[in-house]
Amino acid sequence: EDYYDYSIHSKNNFVSWYPCTVQHALGRGDDNIGDTHIMVQVESKKKKNKNKSSSVNNKNKVVVLYKLIDFPTELLRLVPTHQALTTHHPNAFRQYIPLIELEWFPANWLLPLISSSSYNNNETNNAQQQQQSEEEGKTDDNDENQTVERLIRSMKCGNYFAPSNLPEAGFSQYTAVPYSGKGTIINSATPTLVIPVASSSRNQKKWILHEYVWSGKTYGSEYETVTENVVLGPSLANFHPGRVNMDVVRPVWQPILDACVDPGAGASSDYQGCAFTTISNNNGGHELQAGEELFVSYGEQWFKSRSQFNHTISRSEHYQEANAVLQSLWRVGHSWNELLTLASNILADRPLTRQVLPKTPEEWEQIMKKKKKNDNDNDENNLAQIEPRSLEWLEEHGQCMDHIYMNVSTIRQAGQGAFSRRNLTKGTTIISSPMIHVWDRSTMEQDELNSTDVTEGLTVNPTMQMLNYQFSHAQSSLYLLPINQMAAINHAGSATNAKLQWATWDKKSSYYLQRPMEDLKKEPYSTMVMDVIATRDITEDEEIFIDYGKEWETAWQRHVQNWKSPCTTTKETKRRRTSYEIYQMNHDKFNTTYHKWSDDHFTTCSRTNVTADDYQIVYILENEGVSQQQQPKGDSSSRTHATNYQGITIHDEGFRYSQQKFDRQVPCKILSSSSSALFEVALFFDKSKAIEVYPAMTASQVKFLPKPYRSDMHHPQAFRHEISIPTEIFPKQWMDLK
Repeated sequence: EDYYDYSIHSKNNFVSWYPCTVQHALGRGDDNIGDTHIMVQVESKKKKNKNKSSSVNNKNKVVVLYKLIDFPTELLRLVPTHQALTTHHPNAFRQYIPLIELEWFPANWLLPLISSSSYNNNETNNAQQQQQSEEEGKTDDNDENQTVERLIRSMKCGNYFAPSNLPEAGFSQYTAVPYSGKGTIINSATPTLVIPVASSSRNQKKWILHEYVWSGKTYGSEYETVTENVVLGPSLANFHPGRVNMDVVRPVWQPILDACVDPGAGASSDYQGCAFTTISNNNGGHELQAGEELFVSYGEQWFKSRSQFNHTISRSEHYQEANAVLQSLWRVGHSWNELLTLASNILADRPLTRQVLPKTPEEWEQIMKKKKKNDNDNDENNLAQIEPRSLEWLEEHGQCMDHIYMNVSTIRQAGQGAFSRRNLTKGTTIISSPMIHVWDRSTMEQDELNSTDVTEGLTVNPTMQMLNYQFSHAQSSLYLLPINQMAAINHAGSATNAKLQWATWDKKSSYYLQRPMEDLKKEPYSTMVMDVIATRDITEDEEIFIDYGKEWETAWQRHVQNWKSPCTTTKETKRRRTSYEIYQMNHDKFNTTYHKWSDDHFTTCSRTNVTADDYQIVYILENEGVSQQQQPKGDSSSRTHATNYQGITIHDEGFRYSQQKFDRQVPCKILSSSSSALFEVALFFDKSKAIEVYPAMTASQVKFLPKPYRSDMHHPQAFRHEISIPTEIFPKQWMDLK
């Protein structure tokens, strides 16, 4: 019975080693021999043994197959039981052998990178992820995040910027590692700054920034100003209507500095963590290959608003149409030549659709291979084949973008900073950035606020915060704005470990360095490229610093000396709430003292993932004699009307804050809260003078924000000064100021 678990079925008697017991050991020196029984398991306890020479034990679990006499000791072996095997010991060491350098390792063998639910891996980003997880119902997977971060750090580079595959598109982003198509964060620890840009009448014709900004509603900054504003976000990715392979991760509003005690509050952007994810859909999304160019959607209206592209650039609708035609013809079984001829004839009057058809049998074969792999008939990307670049090509023609990552700066007043992701030797190009050129210093001035109910009695900073990210020279009217993570590099005076240098490897930059500034003004897109070079060896996770120049240093010291806390109160002034205080209120949402709007803060609510059964529509009327609005067809939500609904009238300031209907952040007021962690709220919509009343909205859907122009970024005392480009590298012909 003791050997029952180890015995072997009698039909396997060809196996070399059997469990056995030694019944007698006849000691004869080195030639010990013993009588043995080889034990084997029977198929059933009740099954009779047909071998008459075998004896069965009393429990009928084991039979004796053979009785061997004078058995040689060299054929006997003592082995541990399963429980005694050290191989399976619970404390036995386990660790694969990691490769220290992955430069030679095939990129297409690397593991897919992390999902968007496990994005951030540092203190600030963890807080961002916690807030984003609350809003989107995601969970964090820090172990996976750390594993992928180690993988990226072990590579020479994981993300490049290099010339785009698209003609006249300038530079673009490329991935050097593969990514899964399930909403994976691309280059996870390297988010991009989002800088709100207030509209100014002075800048309409003097900058090309309009080609690089995004709607403030896309990035959660729509309430920074009264009118719709724009932001400078991730601007290096191009748009290919048939090859979009990325989505944008909405940044998190998270002030780091407290304006009551920090002179640096309002000098840097409070919007952190903007990044890209791979496309995720029901078919598994789009998996990125190593060497693939990255494309994000600007929205079809981007092309429609630019007449030069209306008749030359095929849009998503054209790829979808061509794909549908080819799919239908392919199913009939036409040959390549027949298929192309028929498709061209069908699309004869659709030139923008016809031009995306495959041109060669090889292109069609690649499309069919992808179609069979994905089995996705509706994927317009099937027709937008762009072969990935080799890593050798990226190294030769591109510049690494992920040597740095962002975290809270080691300098308290600096906000976010840039840190080295790898050990970098002296002379290494830490990062390169195209620079958006802006001329005339008055373009950084904000218009004076119109006297409205929202801005009455309010004074704002006369200069845009964006000035703090501009590079210039004291004797020039030209501003240059980096469009990647270079904007996060801080100043450290004599303690710098990096310097600015023109990218002479770029032909356009080299050309315009010899040309007058008037020639540069004629360029409609970013033209100059700036490098940041390591001036000494830099260790992994060390913060990167450059010298902002003597003018900046003097201005900052003067600002600190003259700074006074805006939180002090007098008989004439009232205590204001800072951005940091309002952000902290979101950690105590059920504190009823925060529920009433103040001069500095208001409330927004998210209506994503809600149905008509979740709310009631109430039309706020000026008087009871006004007839009730007609209910739209297909709208099953309940409707009523009132002149005063729990204190909300037609003149409520909530209607003045409401903009175009946008589900993620809608102005709302908390009507009541319950012990079950739910709010009753009213959401405002200006055009219809209606509110949506939700009796049970969760805390994660409610957020406190500063009112327009009330955030620290607009405070009149916030520091403003451009970054100086050293005189020794600034072209003399660009010095147009005395």
